[in-house]
Amino acid sequence: MAVRRHGGEKGAKGFSCWDRFVAMLYAQMAGAHSLREICGGLASAVGKLAHLGVYFVTRLKSNAAYRVVSRRFRPYGRNILADEIVEFIGAVTSKRCPNRLRRIVVWDAENEREIVLVTNHLEFGSTTIARIYKDRWQIELFFKALKQNLKIQTFVGTSENAVRIQIWTALIAMLILKIQQLKSKLNWSLSNLAALLRLNLMAHRKLDEWLDDPYAYSRGRPPDEPLPLFANILDSRRGGHEIETGLEGV
Repeated sequence: MAVRRHGGEKGAKGFSCWDRFVAMLYAQMAGAHSLREICGGLASAVGKLAHLGVYFVTRLKSNAAYRVVSRRFRPYGRNILADEIVEFIGAVTSKRCPNRLRRIVVWDAENEREIVLVTNHLEFGSTTIARIYKDRWQIELFFKALKQNLKIQTFVGTSENAVRIQIWTALIAMLILKIQQLKSKLNWSLSNLAALLRLNLMAHRKLDEWLDDPYAYSRGRPPDEPLPLFANILDSRRGGHEIETGLEGV
């Protein structure tokens, strides 16, 4: 009722509000810490959740034992190599998941490999299922990088507004780090950039020079013009001169 009243499904692509609610409720009750844990947990209990209308998309293990029941239409000229209806035949998996599932093989051109997906959604097109998995994986990688490189695992304040501010600040910080990583001529990993920058926030260096050669430093007194890196990052102004960070216009 509330979803219809407030237009919660408007513009939704993929899963419904109910699907998301069930998945997030499961995450809270089961103590799942990632999208992979949520999908794996729901996938292992798909037979028990069929009545809830819960859908999942996840990777199929390479040693999974299954039987192909039927083959579905494959869109021409796309990266779908197979779209099949399967059922597990393993002694354990057949009991845990007696329902028929859909096996989709996707060609990953970027990494030149096959990705085998399994889902209980029988209505969406195979390319839509592949896109859902790709988006899910990118989101998981993003939040993994967020937790590894920034202070997001614990919060300074716990009110709703405080948590929102800290999450948005972390997202902005991640964006800044990513932009600086792309600007640099040095082959930084995001974790190394975050760690070394954290230790040098108050070093008097021009940001662009530091990004390309972080270990070079004059033995003399700190120069007057360059501000600490942290001030560079904040795009501060000093004496009417704007410090370039590469974020102008962003």
